[in-house]
Amino acid sequence: FDSEYYLYGSNNECESLAFVLNLKKYKILKKLSEYDKKHKLIVCCNIKKVKKELKKYKIKHEKEYLKLNDIYKIINKGFKKYIEWVNFRTYFNRRNFFNKLNIIRPKTNNIKLINKIPSIYLKNSEMLIKTMNSRQKNIECTSLENYCNIDYNGYIWGCCPGWIKLPFGNILNDINSYNSFRANIIKLSSLNRTYCFCDFNKCKFGHPKTDSKKTKILKLKNYPEEITIAIDKACNLKCLSCRKCYNTKSSKKAEYIAQKLADTDWLKKSKIVMAGQGEVFLSPVYRNLLFNEIKSKDIRLFTNGTLFNKKNWEQVQKKYKEIYVSISIDAATKETYQKLRCGNFDVLVKNLKMLGEHRKNNEIRFFELNFVVQRDNYKEIHDFIKLGKKINVDKINFTKLTDWGTYTKEEFNKKTMIIDNKYLNKELYSTLKADIMNDKIVNIESFKEYIEASKEKYE
Repeated sequence: FDSEYYLYGSNNECESLAFVLNLKKYKILKKLSEYDKKHKLIVCCNIKKVKKELKKYKIKHEKEYLKLNDIYKIINKGFKKYIEWVNFRTYFNRRNFFNKLNIIRPKTNNIKLINKIPSIYLKNSEMLIKTMNSRQKNIECTSLENYCNIDYNGYIWGCCPGWIKLPFGNILNDINSYNSFRANIIKLSSLNRTYCFCDFNKCKFGHPKTDSKKTKILKLKNYPEEITIAIDKACNLKCLSCRKCYNTKSSKKAEYIAQKLADTDWLKKSKIVMAGQGEVFLSPVYRNLLFNEIKSKDIRLFTNGTLFNKKNWEQVQKKYKEIYVSISIDAATKETYQKLRCGNFDVLVKNLKMLGEHRKNNEIRFFELNFVVQRDNYKEIHDFIKLGKKINVDKINFTKLTDWGTYTKEEFNKKTMIIDNKYLNKELYSTLKADIMNDKIVNIESFKEYIEASKEKYE
């Protein structure tokens, strides 16, 4: 698709296809009579609608124009590799998997049939049909367009892997999969505000609403504005909501992924977030990236804080100009911290005070704390806010508990304090309605809908 193309169809259809195909040069025709046969034509609408017109102007298929089915065949490229990955995540053996896939595969482009298929089984062409025909949501979110998360298997996600149903691709298989056809279709679902591959039941932070129904400007970047590097599980803590046992050794795969990342220009151009998995100051893979490979001067550190001591701070400060610090704690007392995170609370508090002083002196650009609300710690929410204010934090994020496979269903239901995924336990509702929760540093965005539903139930 290096040469110029003419596109014919509705503006939405043409712009969407041009984005997914990453057309460098194209012109949208209002009438077929404008076609001059110097360039190839892509008919973006149903061919039945324009068949007579094409005959009238003697425009011949394949020689002069491509129809949607031709485009679908092109963008389905790579789907077989993708479903080989899916196969490992299902109970099907290889033969049964393909048989099942053929049974549920629709023979038409009917959106109703496509919507019945789980997203993970959709061909790229079916994903495009779903994206272009789904209903728009009045939500404003740009994660899929500007961001990516690279996980410990090398998969590139447009958001947190738990909040979106499909990855863009895998950096180990193809370093350019951030801009693959599949990736562009997922990005398109954000640009046209359908968000049809997002899982809003799991998304922690919620999103601002918008009254606009306009499609955002369709543009394609060769690299993400921000990358979360979550390639190593090694951590010095054993948080109950995250893992069942200690894992302090880095994997060989993490080293391979880090090398692939170092081969891109992303570590120079993008804002870097470390780390969505494991502990950044424990893992040798992370430390090598942090202190040697990353060329960007902008760093956001996600850490448990227990190893973020004076020595590590001095190394970070020496290399980076823009430093953002986000620390996950989930407790305001030593007893609760030991129970939930199995770490040394006294060491943590010492480090927090040190970092708070650096924030006060503007050596840290932004300082935030994270608190996953659950039955074992909800009574400490107010004390946690007081702790945050003492150490000069900019924001405290209170988020709902997510099951990452470490709980049984019964255990999770006891801990979550959200009933039927609709409203809050009465005790938690009363805690979140207290005046202290209105402080400007408090963020309870992920609980807003539950609070509204609980208000109708309890008041």
